[in-house]
Amino acid sequence: MQRPAVPAREEIDRQKSQIKAAERAGGPYADGLTDPLVNLAAMYRGRGDLEEAVDQYLRALHLVRVNDGLYSERQVPILRDLMALYRRQNDLQSLGSLYHYYARVTKLGLSPLEGAEVDVALEYLRWERELYSTRQDGMERIHLMRAYEVNESLLKSMEPVPEGAPHAYLQLALSQMQNLYLLLGDDPLSTLPGNETTDRPEAAKAERMIGWIQKVALAKGRQILERCLSLTADGPAATRAGLHLELGDWYQWNDDLTRAQVHYMEVMAILRDAGEETLLEQWLGQPVELPDERDMWGIFDRFVVDREAVVEASYAVTSRGAARAISVNVRNETYDVHAVRVKRMLRDTHFRPRYDREGPTAAERVTRYYRLIDIP
Repeated sequence: MQRPAVPAREEIDRQKSQIKAAERAGGPYADGLTDPLVNLAAMYRGRGDLEEAVDQYLRALHLVRVNDGLYSERQVPILRDLMALYRRQNDLQSLGSLYHYYARVTKLGLSPLEGAEVDVALEYLRWERELYSTRQDGMERIHLMRAYEVNESLLKSMEPVPEGAPHAYLQLALSQMQNLYLLLGDDPLSTLPGNETTDRPEAAKAERMIGWIQKVALAKGRQILERCLSLTADGPAATRAGLHLELGDWYQWNDDLTRAQVHYMEVMAILRDAGEETLLEQWLGQPVELPDERDMWGIFDRFVVDREAVVEASYAVTSRGAARAISVNVRNETYDVHAVRVKRMLRDTHFRPRYDREGPTAAERVTRYYRLIDIP
C-alpha cells in the first residue's frame, strides 16, 4: 500500500492564504471558514505537526459552536479527529475532557442507538473505564461513575429490545458488567456524607454514589445477564453458552460457587449438544483468572513494559478456584518487587476452575506470564 503524500509547505501556505482571504470577506467568525480550517489541520497532521493541527481543529470547533450552538452535531467529526490527535500526543487530560464533552454533544443515553452509534458509545464507555484505571489524582472515580450512569441510561433507552435485534443491547449489557466488576473491585465506600476519602465535592459525590451501587451490584449483574439470556433463548448455541459463562463467572467472582457451578455445567451441556468441543475446551478446559479479560478492557497494550519485568508464575488452582503453591520468577532481580506483588495478587484472585463432565476439578500446575503497569 502506497503511503499518502505529505502535504508540501507550499500547499499549507496556499490554504492559509485562502483562509485569510475568507476572513477579510466574511469576518473572523464566518461559517464558511470551518471546512478550510479542518483541511488545514489535516495538512498539519499529515506533516506530523500535531500541535499546529490541534490549534486549527480547536479553532474550527469554536467556529461551529459560535455559528451552530454549543452542542451542534456538526462538531462530531472534528471532535473525533481531535481525539485521535490527543491520543497520539498521549495528552490524557485533554482527551478525557473531550470525551466527556463528546458524550454530551452526541446525547449518549438520551435516545436508542442505531448502527455505528453503538460503537461510538462503547468507545466512550471504554475510555471512561480507562481513565478510572489509569488516573491517580483522587478524581478517578468520577470516570467510573460516568461510565456506569451513561451505560445504565443506554440500556434503559433500548427497552423494550426490538425482537430479533438484541446484539446492540448485549454489547451494552456486557459493557455494564465491566463497570460492575470495577465498582465491586474498588474498596467498600461509605454512602454517608462526611465519610468520603476526598474533600473535593465532585469526587466525594462519586464515592457516595458508588457506595450505594456496591450494595446492589451483585443483584444488578445477575439481572442484567438473566435479561440477556431471556433475549437469546432461541439464539445460537455459542451466544447462549457465552452468557451462561458470564453469569457463572459473576457468581464465581462473588464467591457463590454453588450457583456458579450450575451455569458452568449449562455451558458444557449447550456446547456439547452443539458439537462445539473446541470452544468448550477453550472456555472450561483450563483455569481462567476472573474477571475474564479476553476482550474486556482493551487498554493495557498502550503501556510499554520492559521485557525483563515480565513475571513467570507457577501455581496450582483448586476446584474452588483458588491459587495455591504459588512460585514466581523474574529475569532481572531489579524487578523482584513486581514478582512479590504478582504473587500477592494471585493469592487474592478468583479463578474459573477447570471443568470436566463431573464438575470443577483441580489443576495441579499452571504456568503463566504477567506484567504489571503503573507501579507506584
